[in-house]
Amino acid sequence: IISQYFILLYCSCILNSNYISFFLYLSVMISEAIISLFLILPPNSTSIATFQLVNILIFH
Repeated sequence: IISQYFILLYCSCILNSNYISFFLYLSVMISEAIISLFLILPPNSTSIATFQLVNILIFH
C-alpha cells in the first residue's frame, strides 16, 4: 500500500495538476479505508480483495 502511495504521489508530481493530484490522493485514501475494512475478513478473501482493488484503482 505504501509503495503504491509513493507511485501515485510521484505521478501527481509529474502531472503537476492540482485536480489530478487531489484525485489520486482521494483514491489512495478511499483504497486504504476499504483495505482497512477488508482486514476484518479472513486472510484469503483479504488478499484477493486487495489485489483486485489495487488493479481497479491503478489500471482503471
